[in-house]
Amino acid sequence: MRKSPTGSREGVIERLEEWNVRSARRWMGHHRSRVPADRSTELAIAGGFALFCGVGSPLTHAIGLGRGGPVSDRDLGTLESFYRERNTPFEVDLSPLSDSTLPERLRQRGYALDATEVVLTRPNHLPECKGLSPGIGKIVRLEREDTDRFSQVLARAAFSPAPPSGVLLEVGRTSVAIPGVVAWVVTDGDEDIACGAHSSEGDFASLFGGATDPEHRGQGIQRALIEARLAAIAETDAVLVVVVTREETTSLRNAVRCGFAPLYSRTVWTRGIGPAT
Repeated sequence: MRKSPTGSREGVIERLEEWNVRSARRWMGHHRSRVPADRSTELAIAGGFALFCGVGSPLTHAIGLGRGGPVSDRDLGTLESFYRERNTPFEVDLSPLSDSTLPERLRQRGYALDATEVVLTRPNHLPECKGLSPGIGKIVRLEREDTDRFSQVLARAAFSPAPPSGVLLEVGRTSVAIPGVVAWVVTDGDEDIACGAHSSEGDFASLFGGATDPEHRGQGIQRALIEARLAAIAETDAVLVVVVTREETTSLRNAVRCGFAPLYSRTVWTRGIGPAT
């Protein structure tokens, strides 16, 4: 029998944030093994890690900073130098576990608050499935070798109208090449029009990589993809299913409709290359 979600809210947040950092580093390790020539690297700093996954990559960011206590000005200078040496802007993700003084100090150093991410969770059990609306097509669970098929849809749909870039294509390829990750697409005739993925590790499973071509949005496709992935996850030993979305988005509303509830938020801060401070 599957375990029930237990523990205090604070304890669950701590475990999820540790899992988030571990998952990001795992992605980095697989990416480096796939593309050793692109200089991807990481720096342990202030209780967290600075990750460099290429200029323009959405995964070039710092995570877990200040989980163990205050972050010094020297640490922030080292962080900024790490990215400046690689000639790239970057993001810093702050959770409720981060040093409480960081938001104001980042602002003073020229960072801008870019977004708030909402972390939602749901107990792992079989969902009620409405499926796709008639006439849309079908949901396809991809084979492991179909990394290009998933990455093409993700890079095209998630960042439309910008054309798919090599960096974004590689994000998708690495993501679904990791053991335990399952990729999905929705087809309309011979065309792939949407995608999503999920992974499961220990007590936690996650949904990620959801994107739909602009001309097919608003038809319940991502809701149906969430249901399909939840049905697959229900066959695993995961206790909680996690999804992270930006606040006030269709993705958040779809997650809530499928039984997810907000647990906590992260703030995302951005900084350009800039001079040393």
